[in-house]
Amino acid sequence: MPDPIKAKCRKTAADGTTLTYDYWRGSWTDGDKVRHSVNLGNCEVTTKVQAREKLIEAIKADRKPTADQITVADWTQQHIDNMDAAPETVSQYVIARKQALECWRENKRLRDVTTDDVEDLMRYIRTHPVHKGKKKVSDYTVRNRLTSLGAMFARALVLPTKAKPYLHHNPFDDAEIPNPKGGAPNEYVTIEQTAQLLETAGDKNLRALVALTRLMALRFEEAASVEVGHIDWSKQAIAVQ
Repeated sequence: MPDPIKAKCRKTAADGTTLTYDYWRGSWTDGDKVRHSVNLGNCEVTTKVQAREKLIEAIKADRKPTADQITVADWTQQHIDNMDAAPETVSQYVIARKQALECWRENKRLRDVTTDDVEDLMRYIRTHPVHKGKKKVSDYTVRNRLTSLGAMFARALVLPTKAKPYLHHNPFDDAEIPNPKGGAPNEYVTIEQTAQLLETAGDKNLRALVALTRLMALRFEEAASVEVGHIDWSKQAIAVQ
């Protein structure tokens, strides 16, 4: 168990004076080799024993499956739990998750999902209507379910960190997702193309729009309405309006 260490903190007060004090800092490396640090309290009011207890709690709270361990069930549930969207939208994601777990298996690892698995899921959705009495599943329904799952997998390309994500490729990007007659064709921007757009876009608003629509899987209208106050940095979540 890592031990808390003393560190210096300097803050500038409203009157311009600099305040300096000692605080307890804790650091640890998780299973994916990602380094974490946390402020455990001012040394004047927090003992080292108390700081160590806080550090233990912080490590326990951060404990999660590694990239090699995390399953489809774990990741999709985590994604749904963090969604801030209309109930109807969340319901679609829940149904898509349920059918994916029925088709594949509860303990299937996220990194083990292939494009062939996506094709199998497509056939499963077509032959397993969710609503009783319904004999046929439309191309629109198949497309919506796969698009919902594809969005959840897309988020795994940048989490838990961009440098060390759960996934390096989204298997849904290569699947032949049905395009209903009259529907807009499915065209996906790859993670490499997204990176190029973010690098070349000169306007910060355009970069934010690209990041929100591609990396956060928001619709254009949702992304355009996002304000800084809608972002919860500690939870890495956005309240979609």
